[in-house]
Amino acid sequence: MAFKKTALFLAVFFALIVFAGFSSAASLSFANINIPSEVNEDAGSFQITFDLINKGEESNLSWSNSVLTQGTGSISVDQTFIDMGNSTDPTTIPVIATVTFNSGQTGNIAGKIEVEPLGLGNNQSFTFSVPINVTESLKINPDTQPINFGQNATITLTNFGSSALNVALSELTSFGATFSPENIVVNGGTTSGTINVILSGLNRFRFGDNTVTIQAKDPNTQDAVDTASIIVKKSFCSNGPIGTNFTFSKIEFDNKGDGNDNSWEFLDEVDLEIKVQNNNDDDTDVIIEFALFDSNGNNIADDLDYLPESDGDSGDEQEISINIDNNDDETVNFVFRVPADVDADTYKAAIKVYDDDAGERISCLDSFTSLSHSTYQEIKIVEKDKKEDFVAIEDFNFPNELACGETLSGSFSVFNVGKDDQDRVLITLENSELGLDRTFELRDLDKGDDEEVDFIFNIPENVESKTYSLKFTPEFDYKNGVYKLEGNEFVRPLTIFGCGGTTPLTAVVTATPSTPTPKAGESLTVNVVVTNTASVAKTFTIGASAYSSWADLKSISAQALTIGAGQSATLTINLDIKDSAEGSNTFLIELAEGESRALQEVEVNVETKDELNFGFDLPGNGLIWIIAAINIILIILIIIVAVRLSRR
Repeated sequence: MAFKKTALFLAVFFALIVFAGFSSAASLSFANINIPSEVNEDAGSFQITFDLINKGEESNLSWSNSVLTQGTGSISVDQTFIDMGNSTDPTTIPVIATVTFNSGQTGNIAGKIEVEPLGLGNNQSFTFSVPINVTESLKINPDTQPINFGQNATITLTNFGSSALNVALSELTSFGATFSPENIVVNGGTTSGTINVILSGLNRFRFGDNTVTIQAKDPNTQDAVDTASIIVKKSFCSNGPIGTNFTFSKIEFDNKGDGNDNSWEFLDEVDLEIKVQNNNDDDTDVIIEFALFDSNGNNIADDLDYLPESDGDSGDEQEISINIDNNDDETVNFVFRVPADVDADTYKAAIKVYDDDAGERISCLDSFTSLSHSTYQEIKIVEKDKKEDFVAIEDFNFPNELACGETLSGSFSVFNVGKDDQDRVLITLENSELGLDRTFELRDLDKGDDEEVDFIFNIPENVESKTYSLKFTPEFDYKNGVYKLEGNEFVRPLTIFGCGGTTPLTAVVTATPSTPTPKAGESLTVNVVVTNTASVAKTFTIGASAYSSWADLKSISAQALTIGAGQSATLTINLDIKDSAEGSNTFLIELAEGESRALQEVEVNVETKDELNFGFDLPGNGLIWIIAAINIILIILIIIVAVRLSRR
């Protein structure tokens, strides 16, 4: 009896344990399983989504038994825990299983998704099989980016498909690139092939970055096509920077106008200072060259208005030729005005230095750390913003000093630097003390245009000896007979001397041209002797004026002379005669001492520039001598022909 009771007790006890175990286990199941119908062979991965349901105790989850049964790859699942639930209120969580596989496979990617509760409960699983959609996928990869001008490039072709591709290469841009080989067979399964892109020797690249677009295509396979770009950097040196013979130690833009150093406005004066170190052991003739490239790659440096103080070579002002001592440096300056007729745009300012004898293909430098982009400085040329600035007056050309009763003769230039064409522009020149009130009307001054205006005015005899302000004022935006806008006032000084009450000058001036009849286009030296007729020593200042119509002033050897009583001193005035000068011309030598002033007129007879003398110094009119010589030659030819005919 006792045995039976004990057995019954144990049976009940174990039943309770088993029941307790079942009641504390997770009870898992799947629902809403979503498997892709197919996947592309180069996709690399796909996702299977489903709901995981728990009607038992909470549990950590393991998916380690999830495996691929067909194809190569791996499976990862994003959920690792699920809360408790029951049959009437189950817990449901969304799950994403990601299947990652290698490209180039065929057939199906198949496998099993299995979840294991890490505690009590049974594993649950389902299977999947996804067909692989085979596509022919081709990719181009440039091996090096960017490359320098003069170099070739290489590209790698990769076939991610399963079938071999017969790939042809072509350029979609128009630089003239060629390929070696032009056609290549690339087998399937991520097999790669290498192509050489021949770019050296091409002359269509412009300064800066050039984009060469390449296409690879199998004409027999629709999806087997790809494009890629190769960046070719072209520097200012024709064959790229070469050698270490030179070093830039300074490149600096100094805008003296209304804009700033890197943003120029029309008519701004810019001083570009460059310092170059010669690292050679020998003195070297070098060329320093400046360029300004627009957004289309065109160099407009030749369009700038270079000023007399610029160091640029005559006839080629964007270049400077200079000799630099060995292991020494030199500083040069390009000084120019931004013309009104260039486009408002973003430009690239570039500078290079190279050996004049060896040439830039042997030794050339075109980069400096202070430039915004190493090989160039970005420069913006911008339009004027304020309407009163739209018309400007510059290039004033008239004497700074005149005596009472003399005639003021000169010119100025009017520039349209605004955004619109101007049908009419009115310029007023005035000074009430001198009784000066003149107007000049210009027609059809289009955007970027300029026009020179001449004027003449007699200085009154009865005005005071002092400096006067001549005011030039533009009016524009002409509509219906009215000028609607008045521009900025431009003021220039004019000193008047020799008026009533001035002490006579105690000096005598004589001037003699070094050449009695100099030729147009040549230089002229005028020898000047100043004699002090006073009984004490005097200091005189010397100047020159009224020469601008036929010559340019080059230099005056001494602009101040201290001369003892009754003594004389000499100086020279050097003029460059203009090519257009001819006949009798005059200029004034101005002599001043304190409040006393005197003018000495000098006459110069200029001979017309002889364009046809062929290097011979022919007396008299050279053209007549040339015509006579041609006639003689013709006569001789006629005689020779006549003699030959008579012998037949």
